[in-house]
Parts: sequence; C-alpha cells; structure tokens
Amino acid sequence: MSRTLWKAALAAAVLLLAGCGSAPVMLQSDHGPDKNALVYGYIDMKEAPCNMEWITLRQVLPKTDKPFWSPAIKNGMFYISVLKPGAYQIDSFGGNDHAIFGNTNYTFSIPRQDYDLGRFKIHRPGVYYIGAFKYKAIHTGFFSPGKFNLVKEQGPSRTELLKRLLKLAQTDAWKARIKLAIREAHGR
Repeated sequence: MSRTLWKAALAAAVLLLAGCGSAPVMLQSDHGPDKNALVYGYIDMKEAPCNMEWITLRQVLPKTDKPFWSPAIKNGMFYISVLKPGAYQIDSFGGNDHAIFGNTNYTFSIPRQDYDLGRFKIHRPGVYYIGAFKYKAIHTGFFSPGKFNLVKEQGPSRTELLKRLLKLAQTDAWKARIKLAIREAHGR
C-alpha cells in the first residue's frame, strides 16, 4: 500500500473512532431539572440492519411549529433533557448499515394512529422513562420491502439506564435528580 493510501486509511479510521466514542452533551445547567423533563428509554437493535444512530420524538400536544425533538443516543439508550409538559411519541429512528463499506441509510417510522408503544405524557419537570423496546424484523418475501415491529423488552432495567445517565450528568442538580429517580425506582 502506498504511503498516501496508508495515511488516508489511518485518517478515516481515526475519524470513525472519534465519532463512535464521543458522547452527546446533555444534562447541563441550562437544561436543569427544575425547568425541564429528562426523558429516556432504550431500543435493542440486534435484529435491525443498522445501529440506532438517531431517533426523533414528535410533540403531539400542545401544538407547536417545531414539533420534532432529537434525543442523544448512547449504546442503544436515548435521552433528552429539554422537554416541557405535553404529549409526545417516538416518531422514527434509524442509522446506516452495519457493512464496513455500506452506504444504506435506514429510517424506521412509527405509525401515528393506533400505536400506543412509545407514547408518553410529561405532566411536570422530572425524570420520565419511556421504556425498553426491541426491533423485531418481520420476514417478508425476497422481493418484498422489509417490515419490522417495535416490541416491549425486559432489559436493560430503569435502574441500569439511570446509572448510565448519572455518569453523563454534568451538574450537581441533574446528579441529585437522577439519584432520586434511582431511589424511587427501587421503591425507597
């Protein structure tokens, strides 16, 4: 391999690893627990043709000109700490394929009607768990478009996800609120 190709390959690998290892910045003081809700959940993508690289929440009520929210993603867990009281639902999620040189971008849309999974209401600032879900592939014919279901899953538990969030919290206020949510999850 020529020196130029070797440098280009090394630079691409460094950029790829840097993108995978960087954690989104959330849970800061301007997104404080006294004003906003922290919403979190998990989607297991083992059966999906891609990793989850993005997820979109749709604000259903109150009506707004900007109804879409983009939570941060970390190892299947998604979270956002800037939501206000209202009704929301998971709108869509997706990512790029698993192949090293693949270039397929997948988008999985959630039906808006008759689909309670992924819907939630925020009544006041606090910590809200949407749930843990699993992407289940539905096998279709060879020339048929792929289909999927999003089903409830047992794990990871609320407490495990809260402990992950605690490590990401950047202020004492968020750390205290997440610790309280951990105690509440244990019934103490």
